[in-house]
Amino acid sequence: MEMLISILSNIKLITIPPVHNSNQLYVWYPNPPSNSITCHNNRKKSTALAAIKVSDARRQGVTTEAYNSYSARRIERRQRGRWRLDGGSGWYQRLQKYLMVGLLLHLVTVFGMGLFLCFTKLVFTAYAQGQILGIWYFFLAGYGFCLIIFAQMDAKSRFQNYKRIKDLLYEQGFKARIIKPFLGSRCQRDAVKVAAKDIGFSKKLDRHYRRLGYCWYHVLPDFVFFKPWIIFTRKYWLRTLFEKKYESKYFLW
Repeated sequence: MEMLISILSNIKLITIPPVHNSNQLYVWYPNPPSNSITCHNNRKKSTALAAIKVSDARRQGVTTEAYNSYSARRIERRQRGRWRLDGGSGWYQRLQKYLMVGLLLHLVTVFGMGLFLCFTKLVFTAYAQGQILGIWYFFLAGYGFCLIIFAQMDAKSRFQNYKRIKDLLYEQGFKARIIKPFLGSRCQRDAVKVAAKDIGFSKKLDRHYRRLGYCWYHVLPDFVFFKPWIIFTRKYWLRTLFEKKYESKYFLW
């Protein structure tokens, strides 16, 4: 087995880093294609993987299928089990990314929960005392509840955007045409920012945003100033709240 690994390493089919510490964990990455033609061909062929030694298992991981197909017979069972335990399942990392992608929306959710709980209590108090003001409290509590639902549906849709843009940046590199469809709102730009940071394009994206004139305080969506009537269209609500689920082709989180 060692002879086979050395032969494959010499002909540059795989990359095996030197082992200095047995306590180090391994995370397997697919090699990014060099151009769009290679990307198209790679979709039909099995993904080539390279081994990268990292001390933190919370780094980016690849899909379970790619990991099993390439590394099942190359990593000791003990090391593979530790990868599964510390980084393979990825539930903690996915939750962390979900919170980072929709940070502004989660703050809106907390605000909505505060409104709902506060005014719900006032509704019952006003009802017990027979105050007509309880109707106003009821509408405010309902508004807070709607904020929770809409903000979380929006956050879920932005998480799908995050996974999609991360795959696109990984396949094709940083290109303005990839970023353009996700510039319409602050929440979409935040999703792109997290994906670009994961891939290593954070500085390029910041320069691109500055070139387009976007700043941190631009919270309102662009359509508010240019196409306010779009809020009444079906396409807007589908893209905002009902984005289709996207399964990442390369990453677990």
